[in-house]
Amino acid sequence: MKGAHYTVMSYYAVVRKGSVIFAVLETDYPSVSLSQFRGFVVRAYAKVK
Repeated sequence: MKGAHYTVMSYYAVVRKGSVIFAVLETDYPSVSLSQFRGFVVRAYAKVK
């Protein structure tokens, strides 16, 4: 679209657990659900051994 402007929101986390480093990225338009993102990070962290 000519002349249209969009804002894309994103959150990211880079986390270290022991010798493992992982990243979680969530991007959405028009906004990201912070509570959903926190849930993703918590679940990912729990699965890392």
